[in-house]
Amino acid sequence: MSLRIVWPISRGDINLLAAKVDLFRALGGAPRQHFMLCPTRSVVSHAHQAAEKMKAWCASVEVVEWNDENFNVFPIAGNEMWKHCVDEILKKAVKGDQMPWAYEEMDVTQLVPFAHDKLEADHALSGCQCTGTTAPNRLILESDPATGKPTKSTTEEFIVGQPRNIPFMVGSMAVYPVDIPTFTQDVWRGARFEAWDKFLRFYWNRSLHVTPLLQHNWRTINFREEDGKIIFDNSPENIKEGLDETARQPFITKEAVFHHGCKDGSLTKIIRSRCAELPEPPEPVQAPKQPERQQAPPQAVPQASRTAVTFDQTGWNILQGSLMAQQPPKVAPEPPREFVPPLQFEPEEKAEYAEPAPKPEPVGRRRAGRPRKATANS
Repeated sequence: MSLRIVWPISRGDINLLAAKVDLFRALGGAPRQHFMLCPTRSVVSHAHQAAEKMKAWCASVEVVEWNDENFNVFPIAGNEMWKHCVDEILKKAVKGDQMPWAYEEMDVTQLVPFAHDKLEADHALSGCQCTGTTAPNRLILESDPATGKPTKSTTEEFIVGQPRNIPFMVGSMAVYPVDIPTFTQDVWRGARFEAWDKFLRFYWNRSLHVTPLLQHNWRTINFREEDGKIIFDNSPENIKEGLDETARQPFITKEAVFHHGCKDGSLTKIIRSRCAELPEPPEPVQAPKQPERQQAPPQAVPQASRTAVTFDQTGWNILQGSLMAQQPPKVAPEPPREFVPPLQFEPEEKAEYAEPAPKPEPVGRRRAGRPRKATANS
């Protein structure tokens, strides 16, 4: 079964979208997979442009607009985006679509051709509900009282002899089951002040296939090639918080087909430079032809007598109840989406000079040289 690849797109990482689509096509696309782009309100037009460029390179692509800008801070913004995408997946599940889906954020870089197909095959052979890679949990030791941002963190496995650091599945690039509410015992909406992949790590770990196809080095920059390997550096944020993402995996492994964590686009430039020219779009995947079914010869319908069978009110109620139980659940209609025009920035105009307005005369004060007005008492 194919995968549904979900791309969350927000204003904060829109600068990575164009290069991501270009690299996706340069590596041959994903002719077996179905893509769903989920943009926030201000980048809807960008998502439609990306879908137009992707439609010849995958089985299908659709844009599910989110009429919200998601002006939240980390980790609330990521949690709300992930939960919005889960809601869209559940709408499809109600209609009978049971396709497993993969969440792929904008800072996930494809490394080899047809990487999505390789991930699909690896997930299918595992027999697990989830497929992803794990990372040590970041424990915040100190925070800035004014902003609440971490100033000192650690990813050590044991803290003062206590095994507090339980690894979690990195949710930024992972394959999830369709029925998230059942799999997480309906607590999946509770993720708010902790990232959703850490908040639900005990549920993912129940049926998790840890694959070498996915590599995670959070907030890394300056990717470059040295001695036949692609190495990278920690970002200033990692250095400030005491996190070393080069300690576990100092270079891109040969098994990895996706990498998560490059924030400056340098890894995308390296992989794209290896593709000399943009290849021709792949042939669309044809649905297998169904065998022709032999129709049974028509049979005479026996004529029933109205007096042969009689129903009392109790039997009729039982029959109606069984028929109602067999009806499919009703799907609530989606609310109408209002059109949001794309962003347009007007050029800044130079202000023209204007004469200053005369100052008003102060109340109760008389200018020098001006005669006082006569009154009735003078």
